[in-house]
Amino acid sequence: MTTNVEFGLDVRTGRAVLGLPANCPNPERNRYLAYVARRHGAPMCETLDGTVTRALTLVAAGLAFCRDTGGRKVLAEVEEEFTDHVIQ
Repeated sequence: MTTNVEFGLDVRTGRAVLGLPANCPNPERNRYLAYVARRHGAPMCETLDGTVTRALTLVAAGLAFCRDTGGRKVLAEVEEEFTDHVIQ
């Protein structure tokens, strides 16, 4: 349930990607998450590879935006946060 709440809070930021496996044993449990994702235009993927690729694409777009707007300090903070998560 915590994950549902976190997704609901993060989906509006444009930085959320929802992974919904096509072979999920209980797909009805994901209906609300899919509804919220569609409502807010969040990407949905059916594979782990697709979900990770889409998430990394969003991160790369954010880094490019920071570079384009001259936000060097923001860029450094985003890269540090991203690196911390990847290493863990």
